[in-house]
Amino acid sequence: MRQRNARVRALHTSPDAPAVDIYVDGAMAITGLSFGEFSDYAELPAGMRNVQVKPAGAGPGGQSVIDVDLELTGGQDYTVAAVGMLANIQPVVLLDSTAAPGPNMAKVRVFHASPDAPAVDVGVPGGPTLFQNLSFKEVTPFQAVDAGTVDLEVRPAGSMQSVMSIPDVSLQGGSLYTFVALGMLRGTPSFRVMPIVDTARMRMPM
Repeated sequence: MRQRNARVRALHTSPDAPAVDIYVDGAMAITGLSFGEFSDYAELPAGMRNVQVKPAGAGPGGQSVIDVDLELTGGQDYTVAAVGMLANIQPVVLLDSTAAPGPNMAKVRVFHASPDAPAVDVGVPGGPTLFQNLSFKEVTPFQAVDAGTVDLEVRPAGSMQSVMSIPDVSLQGGSLYTFVALGMLRGTPSFRVMPIVDTARMRMPM
């Protein structure tokens, strides 16, 4: 039986890195990805794949800011994020495949990609904490929640004082949400939380 491909997309969260091109096994796969942007999924053969991130327009011979070998499993979806300041930029690989939520449920996770932000909690204003003590470069597991509109806030870990409010978050049944904390608390680009929304058509775990 023919082995299923993997799917891979890229996410740019390095605050001071230029737009980048991404090469897989020496061939250009994604072009001109800027800070705060993520690409569509690209299908890739399963197995060991070499991923290089280069400044946009540098060409195949240009110097890589990231050069990493990734083991990809057929039938799985991945996000490869470029994180940290350019001087010490590195990849973080997120596994995106998860069992689909029910029609009245959504799944939510949080990815901490802000280099100068402390560990954080994410919760409901005045209410429960959904994700605790999330440090830079960490991603939470997906958590099933009721579909609907909710208010969220980001707090320093262990505190109930909000550093950012995320009002009126609409969570659609059957969808997956990755909230990415990126940017700088002190400096530019400024700190923000970016949602990445995927539908339940994403592949199930093998």
